[in-house]
Parts: sequence; structure tokens; C-alpha cells
Amino acid sequence: MIHARRVHIRPAVAALALTAFALFCSSSQTGSSQNATPPFVTEAANPAASDRRLIGSVEVPNWFDLPSTEILTPVPGAIPLNERGATALREAPNTEARVRVQLRAEEARESVTWLMHGYDELSAEVYDVRNGWFLLRYTQNGKQAEGWLSPNDAGAFRPLSSLLLGRMSYLTPDWDGILYEKPDPSAHFEKLKDRIERQDVNVNDHVVREGKDWFLVDVLEPGRCEKSPEILRSGWIVAFSRSDKPQVWFYPRGC
Repeated sequence: MIHARRVHIRPAVAALALTAFALFCSSSQTGSSQNATPPFVTEAANPAASDRRLIGSVEVPNWFDLPSTEILTPVPGAIPLNERGATALREAPNTEARVRVQLRAEEARESVTWLMHGYDELSAEVYDVRNGWFLLRYTQNGKQAEGWLSPNDAGAFRPLSSLLLGRMSYLTPDWDGILYEKPDPSAHFEKLKDRIERQDVNVNDHVVREGKDWFLVDVLEPGRCEKSPEILRSGWIVAFSRSDKPQVWFYPRGC
């Protein structure tokens, strides 16, 4: 049975500036950014793409080592974007596979589906990992396609759990309102009523059950950026809705 807990916690406060990353929770764009925006699965040129969900993000130094804000501040010693070579995405996760597309930094920022994993820190969304290769998504001729990034071109990989655990997170408008007692769809559950949009949560734990990501959350009231919140309810939620949209996401720039 799910029990309500009343625990007083200290607010997390962050000094933040700049606004970008303009997406609403149910949509994902490329080449732009806003403070808190979950990516989501869309219809893709590759038929298999529609069956895949976001599993994390990977840094691509050749594309995303500069700040994500529209007014880019040059990094000392960094090679200018227009002088960098292209990075290949292949049809399969091996060096013998045909190159599907070659993207320079400026092109990647416009076409590759990316997210902000930290304050003004960008990485490409990852939908599969095989033998160290990362499956990325990009837009080509108005359609979404996929390609494999070599581990030689990749930086740090962050699985979905590391993006959410311990972060300033919230429940998206796609959350179904259900909190499970255990990470099991047949477990006892409670459906919250009168919930607010983008309700803040603590994300405390993560497990995978039958291929689905589950997160243990504390639902907070009021929001942590308003005043000291208390824990309204606790329970497990499925990471993605039935329409494959994230039910929980995080604020990369804080409040």
C-alpha cells in the first residue's frame, strides 16, 4: 500500500540565466534548446526507429564542445565550427558499414536530435548501443533517419537513469498520474487527482523490468523553487507513457 509522507526538506536553489531549448514537453526539436524539455520518439524514415525509445545521450566532441546558447562564446584553443571535419554516421555498428551521412558541427546542430544534459552542455540522444557504437537520430530532407556513431567519435555516454537520478526533476504533462507500490504494472497503485502541470519530484531509484524503465519518485508540493516543499506521495512510475513520451524529465538549468 502506498503511504503519504510528510517530510520537510530544504529547497534546492540555483542561480540561472539565459533561456533557450524551446520545446514543449510533448515535442522534440533539433538545433534549439529550452530549459526543461524531454525528447520523444517520432515517426522516422527508418521503419525500425518508431519502435525505439530514448536510452540516454552521448557527447560528441566534434559537434557539441561549444556552449549551447545562441551567442556562442569561443572556447580558448577550440577549432572554429566551420573549420572542423565531418563526423560519419553509418548504417550498421561497424567500420565496414556504408556511411549514411557525414555531418559537420554546424550541420549536426541543425539536424541531429540532441538534449541538454547539463547547464549549456549538449549531447546527442541515443536510441541503441551495440559494441560501443551509438544509434543517433537526425533529420534529412524533412524526414527523420538513424545512423551509428563510432566509439572513436564519441565522448561520455549518460544512460537515462543518470540523467534523472538525483536531478531537479518534474512529472511531464504526459504522466498518467499513477504511482505504483512496486515496479510492476500488476502491483497496487494510486492515481493522483488535482495534480499540477510539471509537478516537481525527487527521483530516488531506477530499475528495468521486462525492458521497461521504472523510477521511484517522491511527488513534491509545492515546487522546490517556490519554497520548502514536502513529500506528498511516493511511488514507482514507468519512464514512458503509452505514446512513448517521457513521464518524468529534469531541469538541466535548475529552477
